[in-house]
Amino acid sequence: MTRDDLLPLALLGGGLMLLGMASKKPARKLKDRSGEECEPKESAPYGYECGQVTGGWKLVEEKPKYLGYGSYNNREGVDVAINQLGFPGGNLRGFQMYISMTSDWDLRQDGQIDKNTILALEEAEGLLGRGEWLPPRPNEGQ
Repeated sequence: MTRDDLLPLALLGGGLMLLGMASKKPARKLKDRSGEECEPKESAPYGYECGQVTGGWKLVEEKPKYLGYGSYNNREGVDVAINQLGFPGGNLRGFQMYISMTSDWDLRQDGQIDKNTILALEEAEGLLGRGEWLPPRPNEGQ
């Protein structure tokens, strides 16, 4: 093949690429609907729930739901991991508070397990395994 034979193929390829790029739809951003009025008996849009506020009902972002124990078999497995990290008695609330204060994680602080808490716990165990975990000082995260 000569250079003259490759030129039409290159132009065709470039044209197809430009057509492909032109037909690509831009990413659609969803409008934030937090604070809109809602009816509690109707289903809320995806990612929202209808929450009661002073003076009525408004859409609020849905909190991350508990999806399982991740790499932990059950709550006892979670408690063992929390104990190893320096939170005796399975003090999940203390762990959540400590992680929220000392890292970029913004965990719920009510002692309930959710997806983000499990992910943060797995990350903390990884730090412990590498010798990079800084346990809480007495009275910190209690």
